[in-house]
Amino acid sequence: MADQTNQRLYESAPDDHLIAALGFTPREVEGCDWAIEMPITDRIINANGVVQGGVIATMIDVVGGMALFAVDDPYDQSATMDMHVTYHAGARVGPVLGTAYVLRRGGSSASVRVELYDEGAANVHVATGMLTFAARRLPADDQRNVRQRGSFAPSPDA
Repeated sequence: MADQTNQRLYESAPDDHLIAALGFTPREVEGCDWAIEMPITDRIINANGVVQGGVIATMIDVVGGMALFAVDDPYDQSATMDMHVTYHAGARVGPVLGTAYVLRRGGSSASVRVELYDEGAANVHVATGMLTFAARRLPADDQRNVRQRGSFAPSPDA
């Protein structure tokens, strides 16, 4: 599941990057292509005491996109084209675990399903996301190649 390149990408994220700001941490979960967890903090809960829906959608987008970098013969770039989120229950306790499953990969697009669970609340199923990504592979020497650069920092040619 989690390969060293994805781990290196996470470790390279600057402190002000979304991944660091939301406390996303890679996890090893058997049977999925990529997984992350996120702590629940006061900064991300709404007036009802649950994680805001936009944060849940963001987590689904991030874990789904990172899964495309973690599979065999990974993509080098991806961009979300379509995302459908079904909210099942509010995440109240945490951490929230997100697991991604790459369903289909083609030459220029991929489909991913993401499941989110509130681990601290007996694994309550929080949300399901279905995503379609525009995705491509780049030559190893192309500076836009995030996997080869090993960094989320923008490339000089961006």
